[in-house]
Amino acid sequence: MDEYKEEGNFRRILAQIDLADVKNAIDRSKWIMNRNHENQLKLVKYKGFEYFEDNPSLAVWESIERILIDCKLKS
Repeated sequence: MDEYKEEGNFRRILAQIDLADVKNAIDRSKWIMNRNHENQLKLVKYKGFEYFEDNPSLAVWESIERILIDCKLKS
């Protein structure tokens, strides 16, 4: 995972995805979050954010979705 945190690699990956990929990732994250709720995994609330202790990175979809909605790229 550390290799993806380098700017060059990050930019290369961004160049390979499009808006549809981002929207699909948001939908998959929502689905996983719902499944985690159904399986009663531990939900953590911290400074206005909610995430599952086992997979906190799933919550990033909320911010990205808000940006897309504000830009009228998603309804």
